[in-house]
Amino acid sequence: MIALIVAALHPERGRLFARGNADPRLLAMAVLAFLPLITYAAVEVSKQLSNAEPAHSAVGHFALMGALGVALPCLAGLAALRTEGWHLPLWSAGLAVAALGATSIAFPSEASSFPLVGAILAIAWGASFIWLGNRKLVAAIP
Repeated sequence: MIALIVAALHPERGRLFARGNADPRLLAMAVLAFLPLITYAAVEVSKQLSNAEPAHSAVGHFALMGALGVALPCLAGLAALRTEGWHLPLWSAGLAVAALGATSIAFPSEASSFPLVGAILAIAWGASFIWLGNRKLVAAIP
């Protein structure tokens, strides 16, 4: 709701949703990340609702991780649409997914950690997403 109000009042609101030049490869990667991250979000929210681990549930940790699981594929999709300023969601999504994978490897026994294979795939996805999005920029450098 707050985002809609901010968007409506933004001085450049006409350009906020301007059509970009969508990148089908980035869009495919965003779709690839969608199902695992939404599943992760659903599991985290169910942990929150069931009060699975009171120390984490009391502070809303699982709800926050669930929100992250929803936000990351949305950011990836936004980057894939390549609207103005698309590099920020590209880097945000790629780095956040890779960081989630890296912290899952560093702290495998934590309640919200990915399993090892999932963590490695998350790091690979994040690095690949950023590389793919910046590939044309790197090729243009002499």
